[in-house]
Amino acid sequence: MSEQELTAYCVKCKGMRPIQDAAPVHMSNGRPATRGVCPACGTGLFKIGATPAHASLVKPEATTKKRVDKETRKQGNKEADAAPSRPAAPTSPSPSAPLTQDVQAYCVKCKAMRPMKDGRAIFMANGRPAAEGVCAECGTRLFRIGATADHVGLPQPDVETGKQGNKGARKQGNKETRKQSCPQYPISNI
Repeated sequence: MSEQELTAYCVKCKGMRPIQDAAPVHMSNGRPATRGVCPACGTGLFKIGATPAHASLVKPEATTKKRVDKETRKQGNKEADAAPSRPAAPTSPSPSAPLTQDVQAYCVKCKAMRPMKDGRAIFMANGRPAAEGVCAECGTRLFRIGATADHVGLPQPDVETGKQGNKGARKQGNKETRKQSCPQYPISNI
């Protein structure tokens, strides 16, 4: 390729090897690279960076990948491949209201408690009340969990309770019920 010998790391040989049959290429993002094979094992080698051989190549336009959600990809819809899809809006928006009182929350950028600007009283996905807004000093998003006076008039959203895991399962029921349902303790031993 040129006077200098290009080397790249071979994952099969686990060491730096000279690139055999080196060819200048451009990656999909437009960056120059060199592709070749390992002379010892034949594994493909790839080294990112420009070489003198790239001077004769025309640099292609960087391509941007279009985001397509999983369902559209499964359906094979060609129109959806051309235009990225947006996630569907929630069916029942969480009730919210602007904050009428000053609420303070910790700003991670300022590293101090700051008053919320443009604050809203909201309910989280699990149904717990919270307040969200932006820092009056730096504009960073603020969030504070807990009820405020503005949550009083808001309707509590319906939250589907998920299946409770084993956490606390042993504590449910009285001692006799646990012994009856446990194979280690037969009913006759009660």
